[in-house]
Amino acid sequence: MTDEILIERDDERSSYLIKVGGAEAGYAHFVQGDGEITFDHTHVDPSFGGQGLAGRLVQFALTDATARGSRIIPVCSYVQAWVRANEVPGAGPVTLRGSDRCLTTDLPPPHRRCTRHSLPPRTRTPTHT
Repeated sequence: MTDEILIERDDERSSYLIKVGGAEAGYAHFVQGDGEITFDHTHVDPSFGGQGLAGRLVQFALTDATARGSRIIPVCSYVQAWVRANEVPGAGPVTLRGSDRCLTTDLPPPHRRCTRHSLPPRTRTPTHT
């Protein structure tokens, strides 16, 4: 038997919480603005690692925030990576900015491009050969 997973928004803590079997396993912290929500930190307790909880938490949080009419601003590196790899149902374009690249999610992966700079999404370049 598996433990029940519950994900909920806690406005007092400005966080989406994920609980497994009643125990808090992690959270995605946000700053709610006027018509936008900034996700600045995501954490899953290491004892709950390897279960895909962070992805489930972020998917729920982004979907819920979008349903509430908020534009997504992902500052947390995990949320940015999740947005790069997945669709956010009902969301308009989400722009991610970095030091030398940015991308917008208005195109499906892997065709995402920076609409402002016409640059491809950031890729890792090997430092060793």
